[in-house]
Amino acid sequence: EAKKTEEKSRELEESKKAMMNLLDDAERLEQELKAQRDEQRTILMSLGEGLIVVSEDQVVTFVNPAAERVLHIQEREMTGKRWDDMMRIYQGEVYLSFDKGPIATTIRTNSVVTCGAENDVFLECLTSQKKFPVALSTTPVTRNTKIGAVIIFRDITNEKEERKRI
Repeated sequence: EAKKTEEKSRELEESKKAMMNLLDDAERLEQELKAQRDEQRTILMSLGEGLIVVSEDQVVTFVNPAAERVLHIQEREMTGKRWDDMMRIYQGEVYLSFDKGPIATTIRTNSVVTCGAENDVFLECLTSQKKFPVALSTTPVTRNTKIGAVIIFRDITNEKEERKRI
């Protein structure tokens, strides 16, 4: 009986050590993942071009500081709100509804859409009332299924003015 108790005690001690090792591994992995997430967020926050992430159902989920500066709006004012409630895209003077614009095209076709200076595209932030010409690219975001789109844009006002002078 004493031998069985000793055997059980040894097994429990080994199980305890194994569990402690698993906990240590889990904590280390969690720290590594957090470090990777922090690094990726730092990169996104450091981009010089505006970056906005929109879900498949038009909800803004991320706005980087460059987008905040260009649009004169804070991320907290945009995240969680529908794109059409905050932003408009125009081709020349024609407003492109969300369904007809580059973001929905990207989500629908799972392909990149690029609009350069020659496309005469304008972005308007309804909150700040700022409207300006942009070069933009929309890229699908997928993880097994469609999630939404990333919009990268830059204000090309100066470029357009420079072209007029030439």
